[in-house]
Amino acid sequence: MNGLTERYTIDLMRRSAGETAARSLDVINAIEQTIDMLRWVSDRANADANFLTQEADKIKSADPLNAIDSDDDLCKSLESVQDSVGDSYKLFNAKRNAALKAPELKADDGVVDAYTEAITSLGDLYDALNSIRWAISIHDSILESPASEPTSDIDSLLGLTSDKNN
Repeated sequence: MNGLTERYTIDLMRRSAGETAARSLDVINAIEQTIDMLRWVSDRANADANFLTQEADKIKSADPLNAIDSDDDLCKSLESVQDSVGDSYKLFNAKRNAALKAPELKADDGVVDAYTEAITSLGDLYDALNSIRWAISIHDSILESPASEPTSDIDSLLGLTSDKNN
């Protein structure tokens, strides 16, 4: 090889190494940002799930004196949040599956593990939202007056049943 060819080859190798290093830094930065975001989601979901679980336990153990959600607005809002959490759960599952297949990622990068942790935390939050919704509904239903007087006689019960079907 002459001097010009050697310099050209060395220059190509340097550029290729630089591009590879830059791309690797981009991938490493993306991995770090993804893991940081997933940790934040996990921490937030865990904190919210713990809070909701404690509040649901308080509601379950309290004597029902006043309705918590007489107009059902709170439970509807909680259900809307629960639906969003469920959507995030599905999205993160899909992203975790994509991360498992991504050739740029290695098992020890931590991305799949971070997705798994976030998915678990979102599942716990979903369950806590469901628990507090039920606690509120049961609490408030105890305070509702029955639609009619309770009956202990089977003929009256059958009579009520047959009247409703006519």
